[in-house]
Amino acid sequence: MNPQSVFTKLTLLDPNCCLSHFTLGRHLYLAGEYKDALVALNRCLDIDPDYLLAYVIAGQACERSGATKQAKRIYTKGEARAKQLGETKFAQQLRALAATL
Repeated sequence: MNPQSVFTKLTLLDPNCCLSHFTLGRHLYLAGEYKDALVALNRCLDIDPDYLLAYVIAGQACERSGATKQAKRIYTKGEARAKQLGETKFAQQLRALAATL
């Protein structure tokens, strides 16, 4: 069984587990399947908007698929969330990513 099948199965076993959706999204991103990755990462963020790393990879997936405006929105949203959580270094990283677009 390939990793994507395993990760997909995990999301079906527990559809409300953000880690399963994040892991699937990250795997799809690394495989170059950016649009599918974004679906999984957005589901992760729907479940847990505090999962800050998902904003980074979702933004990168948008960038790789040519959706730079969407990437900037994701980075900006992640920056705001990081600030709310007191994660200033993460907020700075997301702001820097948005500034490159």
